[in-house]
Amino acid sequence: MQPYTIILNVVVGALCALATYELLNTTQFCPSKIIQWISMIFAFTVSFWGLIFKTTNSLYIIAIEILVYVIIIGVVQVFRFDDQPITSSIFAVAMTLWSSFAISSIAYLRSIDGHGLFLTVLLLLICWMSDTGAYFVGVLFGSHKLCPEISPKKTIEGFIGGIVVSVAICTLITYLYNFAWNTYYTKISLVSIIIISCLGSILSVF
Repeated sequence: MQPYTIILNVVVGALCALATYELLNTTQFCPSKIIQWISMIFAFTVSFWGLIFKTTNSLYIIAIEILVYVIIIGVVQVFRFDDQPITSSIFAVAMTLWSSFAISSIAYLRSIDGHGLFLTVLLLLICWMSDTGAYFVGVLFGSHKLCPEISPKKTIEGFIGGIVVSVAICTLITYLYNFAWNTYYTKISLVSIIIISCLGSILSVF
């Protein structure tokens, strides 16, 4: 594994820990600082799971780590019951798992042999192109509000435009990658990229 990949895992791990802190501290739904710190440490390690996926016992190792994390939280919950309701501990575990898994997908993609770097860039490109396309199409043609209670400026036209732009750009980039740069590995399916970029663009809005 290349050194810069390890650095990426460290950076992504730090982002996972920071996201966990923000979710638990900002919502004020998890008052226990001990549980916050335990969750942040666990979240940091999640980004490194991609490095062990190729080993025989990788799933067992991951399952054991999750189990140990949950058990530690349970033990702390027993001793901090007065100021930490059990619902808050459940919230802490759920938010930590959800946020760290989602953010760590960047590190997991990068660890894939062959296309790892390209797929990582493509993941970011799907979101960037969706936002960019939605903005310009919305400014030029937008008239029907998408969800004014949450985001007053988003329009249905912008939403559709963002999807179209994202799919078009990602498909074009993948086509150029297949025939201009990708000479050592199997070609990436354009149909798969169309489906992934379409779903990714929709999910990025949500």
